[in-house]
Amino acid sequence: PLPSPPPQSPTSPRESLPIATLSSPKSPRGAFGGDMSPRLTRKKSIEALRLGRASPSAWKRAGELDLPQFYYRNGRPKEESKRGEIEREIERVFRSYGGKTAREDFPGVVKACGMPLYWKAPFFVACGGDDHRVVTSEMFHKTWKLLTSACHDDASQFIWILTKGQRNYITPDDFEFLVQDIIETHPGLTILADTSE
Repeated sequence: PLPSPPPQSPTSPRESLPIATLSSPKSPRGAFGGDMSPRLTRKKSIEALRLGRASPSAWKRAGELDLPQFYYRNGRPKEESKRGEIEREIERVFRSYGGKTAREDFPGVVKACGMPLYWKAPFFVACGGDDHRVVTSEMFHKTWKLLTSACHDDASQFIWILTKGQRNYITPDDFEFLVQDIIETHPGLTILADTSE
């Protein structure tokens, strides 16, 4: 018979690990319980704030956290200089057309706005051009101001233009002017423009 191994004294799991595994290379915490990393300290402070167990100094430190806004519902607003460039280009285009544009001249305005070409028909209608047959500089700037103050990315601007700023969702009827314009002006779809339907 083989002799049984000697009894071992109970040890904590920390004592039973070799020294090399007690500290992580990613953490500044030492092998023997040195200071915690700033990230862990901040995490504990935020948790204490959430649970209402924070000291007044912790509340003060939390108020000093300056987190930049990272979510913008309708896109991140453009910088003032970029908006100014776009508005100067739009004004130049309107001056070249005598202060008003007809539907066939509107692609120049849409290009100056930095929008896709095929947004021209719904944007013309959103500016009131369908009722007046032309869009004046004043009509356009009124619509442009409403559009750019509420919508800052392509998706929200597209929805605003199609719905004329009335809704934050689109319906099939909102695509009427867009689809009709594409059928009438796209070179590959001339066969559809000739049909009566």
